[in-house]
Amino acid sequence: GQLKEYASKLLTDDHYESPAIITRRDAVFGRYSRLKQQSKQRIKKLHDSRKLQQFLQEMTEVEAWIAEKMQIASEESYIDMTDLQSKLQMHQAFEAELASNQERVDSVQRVGMEYIDSSHYASQQIGSCIDSLNSDWQTLLEKSGDKGQKLKQVRELQVFEQEVKDIEEW
Repeated sequence: GQLKEYASKLLTDDHYESPAIITRRDAVFGRYSRLKQQSKQRIKKLHDSRKLQQFLQEMTEVEAWIAEKMQIASEESYIDMTDLQSKLQMHQAFEAELASNQERVDSVQRVGMEYIDSSHYASQQIGSCIDSLNSDWQTLLEKSGDKGQKLKQVRELQVFEQEVKDIEEW
């Protein structure tokens, strides 16, 4: 603004220090330009840091939820054959809850991949988080599937034993 106008006025008036004025003006504007560039870089880094923190927070919440559900999926309640119908219904509700949270897991993964694709400064860390999330999610789905299968097998065994008992009593 003002500095540029004042320097231009002095140069237009053919000031006797014109070469020095040009040198100083260019030096000041060069420093100012570098300062603006550094400021833009800092703003981008702060923005990326905020995005990283939001990603890590969501990641932590999803991982905590998965850990909580992992305990349920790992329970071996099917060993006790009492109230098996209720256990099957609870497991179906559990699997429905997993299915309804698939989008949440996918969303965290998608956001992380977007950050990696945009060369985020923490791409390596984000990639590790996504790998961990994928692994934990797959383990949870496998454990839940195994538990569901075992509950069905126990139910089939219970039906078989009842049929054998009925035949023996007949």
